[in-house]
Amino acid sequence: MPSNKSVIIIDDFGSPKELADFISYLDKNDDLYNEYLQFKETGVTNEFLKQTLLKRNWGVNDVYKIDFIRGFECYVCDKLHALNKSASLSIANRKHMNCPQPHMSVISENKIITYDDEWLREDWIENYWFAFDQARAIELMIKNGENNSSNFMQYVLKYKYQH
Repeated sequence: MPSNKSVIIIDDFGSPKELADFISYLDKNDDLYNEYLQFKETGVTNEFLKQTLLKRNWGVNDVYKIDFIRGFECYVCDKLHALNKSASLSIANRKHMNCPQPHMSVISENKIITYDDEWLREDWIENYWFAFDQARAIELMIKNGENNSSNFMQYVLKYKYQH
């Protein structure tokens, strides 16, 4: 809140009727109504808000700070990490990447498959191997200390047709 009297806090009212009565009273009382607008003349007096705005890592039309969308994304991640500090560290191992190739489990192997088969239209097997190559490429990039993500597809192509 910009000041102590700049918003109507609904928690201050015991019922929706009490809130509605207050808003009606405010509508009929210009002096009281203007008290809620006084911050527009005096500026922000809430010190906590001022400090929060100064310390935030994002800005609006500020070339030295990230935009508010990325700032909000960072805020959400920071809060999630803070909540998750007690969680134990987990490092993926080979078992995480060694899923078997998908297969059709509802038809027999003798059945002739045509291209209008949904399974082939979805191209699950090709997608599986492409994702497998991507995982291997990421692993290689990490091992090589690669930090330029625009080289990702070059790393992926190193593994193409190696299955």
